[in-house]
Amino acid sequence: MKTLIKNKDLEFMSAPEIIFCLFLLTPSFQGQAGTFVGNGGSPGDVELAIAKKHLDRTFKEFQEYDKHGPSLCTCAPEAKNRPMCSPLADLTLEQRSLCGRILFEKAGAMRRWVSPEAPLEVRWTREPIEVKENGVLRAVDAVMSRTTTEQGEGGRLTLNADRFLQMKPQERLFLLTHEFFHLEDWDGRPLVDEGPIGVFEGAEGGRKLINALAAAAVMEFYQSRIDTQFRQSLQRSQAYKPMWFDLQYESLQNGQSRPSTFGAGTTNPVQLQFRGYLISGVWGSLGLAAAFRFSNRSSNVLSSVDVRENIQQYGIGLSYKVNPFSDPTTGLGQSHFVSTVRYELGKSALRINDSSTGTEDSTDFGGFRAEMSYYFPFDWGFWLYVGGSYQQFNYSFTKVNLKYDKEQLGFFGGISYGF
Repeated sequence: MKTLIKNKDLEFMSAPEIIFCLFLLTPSFQGQAGTFVGNGGSPGDVELAIAKKHLDRTFKEFQEYDKHGPSLCTCAPEAKNRPMCSPLADLTLEQRSLCGRILFEKAGAMRRWVSPEAPLEVRWTREPIEVKENGVLRAVDAVMSRTTTEQGEGGRLTLNADRFLQMKPQERLFLLTHEFFHLEDWDGRPLVDEGPIGVFEGAEGGRKLINALAAAAVMEFYQSRIDTQFRQSLQRSQAYKPMWFDLQYESLQNGQSRPSTFGAGTTNPVQLQFRGYLISGVWGSLGLAAAFRFSNRSSNVLSSVDVRENIQQYGIGLSYKVNPFSDPTTGLGQSHFVSTVRYELGKSALRINDSSTGTEDSTDFGGFRAEMSYYFPFDWGFWLYVGGSYQQFNYSFTKVNLKYDKEQLGFFGGISYGF
């Protein structure tokens, strides 16, 4: 910030200049941590959580069938021309029967893999993922590895974040079903893409079987109307965003320890703030904040004297964001708290007019302001928030008997956009 003092006037960097500088300093969300609690999560956390819920409810439907058979791995007539049916289209009766049997018998195991207690580690990457099969590298959207944990056999799932975010819900279900079946065995051997498995013969037999299992899951996903569930959660704003614009309206106490003839009562400042978070972890996110505030105080003395005070403030400081909730698929789970402390410089211009004469005066001031806010998600990146503030800016005017020297408490509400 640059400060030029001339004739008691302060010249500040403009609000757009301050906000633009912080915008350049703020990293993209690629640097955000991948743990939901604390910093609000990372890109894909919500989509993954919902995909796991979709998988759980889909395989719950398979569990509730009174018997298994080839019908579980058969395309519905209305879906025969859809891409999701292609892995099922050319299966023989024997292959459909095996596919249906595996879905029925492994439904409980698949639901356990997506439970919160499952020994599963998830890693996000923005680098291309390649696997080597038959000596040839092949690009994939995810890869599952078997691990050994204190709880027994576990899994490590690596997902390409960009590709996963671009997928539709049914595509995410297909991908996760395919990957989680890699953690299961059949007939004493792991379910892998390479080599034959039962009546699925040939070098690609395993892949054909697992793709058929995943396609059958997508068919059940639609037929049981599970696709209509959690749509609101996918539209809801997400807390991991690293950059935010806040617009708020406040009710602020009078800052006079002794009432003055020319003093005004409650003030209603309007504030525009930019927050950019630079560091994130399980403890939360820490970043910078820049704000511009303006307000007008007015009063009428003896019915003939009009008093108006115009106040403008620029501030810069630190902002801390923390999410104490754990379920990212709910509104409560995305809601979070933000505390901000700024040092602000301001200028107040006073004008007093009566029927015959007038007086003008101005003064500069500085001081600290602290805010605590609670943010609740709306849709498509927008948020509503409420909070309280504390500030004390001591200043007075020389031409009139008007002095502000008392701490002020405020209550505010606003709308925010995270990106």
